[in-house]
Amino acid sequence: MLSIKNAILASLLIVALGVFVIFWDANPEIFMRKKQAPVSPLSSADSYMKNTVTRKFNAQGQPAFILTSTEGEYFQTANRFVMAAPQVLAHATEEGEQPWH
Repeated sequence: MLSIKNAILASLLIVALGVFVIFWDANPEIFMRKKQAPVSPLSSADSYMKNTVTRKFNAQGQPAFILTSTEGEYFQTANRFVMAAPQVLAHATEEGEQPWH
């Protein structure tokens, strides 16, 4: 007949074996920290501009056009400037004509 001490040791051994089997079959990901929500990657632009206004004048010093944008990004390696919501106002070449939007 088993003594109480042997019964307790046998039950602890069974519990330890059960825990070992559960951990052995578990996916390793459940023991890792939860991943944080991915952060949106920043643009790789070399420079940024907000609320840009570009004015171009003709040879006589009169305004030729005005280019506005809410945001601009310059990529130096591609020598490219990307604008968000660009708007162009081209002034008339002859007096009395309306500007082109």
